[in-house]
Amino acid sequence: MTRTSGLVGSPAPDPTPARQAYAYRTAFLAGITPEDVQAIGAALLERAKAGDVQAARLILDRFLGNTPVAEWPSARALEFSDMLG
Repeated sequence: MTRTSGLVGSPAPDPTPARQAYAYRTAFLAGITPEDVQAIGAALLERAKAGDVQAARLILDRFLGNTPVAEWPSARALEFSDMLG
């Protein structure tokens, strides 16, 4: 989508992806109501209660934060802990 800036032969550059995302987000938020958000949340919660693991994971990740991945201690860390007692 090329726009002209008013100067003949000098088209303005296409909007950056960040500007496009901002425009899409603004348009989306203008069309959604708090009741819509509540209905979406209720539907997602019902799916999670019915056993939908993805719905449950989405709810828990959003409210509790992403679960950190457990890392195994390195051999060097185990040696150090052995030295401490």
